[in-house]
Amino acid sequence: MTTKKAVLYARVSSDRQEKEGFSIPAQIKLLHEYAKKNNISIVEEFVESETAKKAGRTQFNNMVKYLKKNSTVRIILVEKTDRLYRNLKDYVTLDDLNGLAIHFCKEGNILSAESKSQDKFMHGIRVLMAKNYIDNLSEEIRKGLNEKCAQGYYPSSPPMGYINKQNANGKKELIIDPTVAPFIKQIFESYLMGNYTYKSLAEYMHACGFRPKNRNCTMKTIENILHNEFYTGIFIYKGVKYYNAKHDAIISPELFMHVQEKIKGKYKTARKKHNFAYSGFIKCKHCGRPLIAELQHGRHKKGNYIYYRCHSCKNTTLRQDEFENAFQEHVLNNLYFSEECISGIISIAKELINMESEFACVSADELNKKIKLLQRRLSQLYTDKCDGIIDTETYISKRDEWQHELDVALVKYEKIAKAGNEFVGNVELLLNLCKDAPQLYLNQSSEEKRKLMNLLISNPIFDGETIDFPLVLAFEYAIKLHKLETRGVEPLSKMDLDKLLRV
Repeated sequence: MTTKKAVLYARVSSDRQEKEGFSIPAQIKLLHEYAKKNNISIVEEFVESETAKKAGRTQFNNMVKYLKKNSTVRIILVEKTDRLYRNLKDYVTLDDLNGLAIHFCKEGNILSAESKSQDKFMHGIRVLMAKNYIDNLSEEIRKGLNEKCAQGYYPSSPPMGYINKQNANGKKELIIDPTVAPFIKQIFESYLMGNYTYKSLAEYMHACGFRPKNRNCTMKTIENILHNEFYTGIFIYKGVKYYNAKHDAIISPELFMHVQEKIKGKYKTARKKHNFAYSGFIKCKHCGRPLIAELQHGRHKKGNYIYYRCHSCKNTTLRQDEFENAFQEHVLNNLYFSEECISGIISIAKELINMESEFACVSADELNKKIKLLQRRLSQLYTDKCDGIIDTETYISKRDEWQHELDVALVKYEKIAKAGNEFVGNVELLLNLCKDAPQLYLNQSSEEKRKLMNLLISNPIFDGETIDFPLVLAFEYAIKLHKLETRGVEPLSKMDLDKLLRV
């Protein structure tokens, strides 16, 4: 019999657990006995004693790195579920490791590709909701930075020619750097009026005394400056242009426009007039590009219709209402959840909400510590600059770097609670979906339908005639179960999964 390779993971999360018999030696002894009994060779041990209130888990992270590097080791031995998973992110981290088998030795359960479909379904629900929470948190942070942009504040380090300074209200604002701004303006005017290349202009500006960050002026520096619309009093962040910027302009928009015309670097982008629910969601099977939404007027004033089409391939036009009807027919109408499944999902929902609440508290605590640390660093950095301990270049570089970290940390801190509320809402959506998916879908707007689709499927694929809806794995099992129930076949968990997936 071939010996299988495994890693051992043991953890206690508090002194109380240590006293109540959850000690590290007891866990290790149990796991070694299990390995010997099941002909498993333990090639590496990862042992730690950390509370959920401490930032990170060193040995857990080391174990993940080890498994990524050693593809022949695909087994984790752990005492039970709560020894391994500390927060929502852990579900996602381990789910990304292909071919992994997790042995919960005390519980007698194994989670792997060969597990019962019911077990896979429940685990898939956990992973799905964990990913959903992490995505929501990222989305809330992105929104927070966008809100800052909407107020006219640039959320990143400014280009040369500007410096960060606190105003009378204690709020950070961008002001023009009087030592650098004249050079910036000179670069634009010289390029427009003279016969310079990037290289010759860099040499000329160097001769004029322009030393960006105390370095030589290079061709790349000139190119970046000439293409940066920031100097006209606007800014671009994540592809969106903001005209209400709080910082003052160094050059006029007309000067910038004339320079762009001269270097032939001006590109116009059409502004969106409508928000379409499925923009970028449906993919073309032929070229892989997303279908582009278009609003078309019906004949004889019969209303407007939204179409999605691939602009690279012929005969790939899909009407929005037809797409939504197809999703209901091929996905929702085939979903089936037994009473046992719904009961299990309710139990998982309670578990994940409690886990999210603990994770939010820990994350907020960690972020609060980081915010205070960065604030102390910035204060000390200014003192070092005034005392002559560091030079101006070092001061500006570190100040901009830490200030940006501080801005992002403050946004994250504000958005953790909102992401948690979104997560709870999505858990409730999942429960309602299990009870009556078709009826829930019929009563929703297209935007709400898109949100529901994000729980069930990845990007739909359209070939010009048919639509393929790639299901999230957990719900693929649910549809297979429905097909078997309607055919009068024995329960899903008792069948060979490989054969089943070909039904």
